[in-house]
Amino acid sequence: MKRLRGLPAQLEHFLSRKDWFAKGTLTADMVWKHDRGESYGKRYLPETVGRALRHLEEDSYIAVKGDGISVQYKWIPQDLRMRYIPYSRRPNDKKEVLFRKVFV
Repeated sequence: MKRLRGLPAQLEHFLSRKDWFAKGTLTADMVWKHDRGESYGKRYLPETVGRALRHLEEDSYIAVKGDGISVQYKWIPQDLRMRYIPYSRRPNDKKEVLFRKVFV
């Protein structure tokens, strides 16, 4: 897997130390800042944070589950990432199923 940098790395690191975390808190309540480059110290916009979360989820770094009208995110350990089913690939009637079953 590729090495994360910038905002995606910050988000993955933060979520690796937490349980499920609400999207609204991550995108609107928390302040995420550039950690290098010419924009160092400037705040990321909530839309940028949401986009980074979506990319991390699609690449199976973090999981997403529904939470009423919003969603929650959680870090996925390396050994479970191959089994994770990204939200956009889950059937409409099985949006709550996060992982593929392992057949032995």
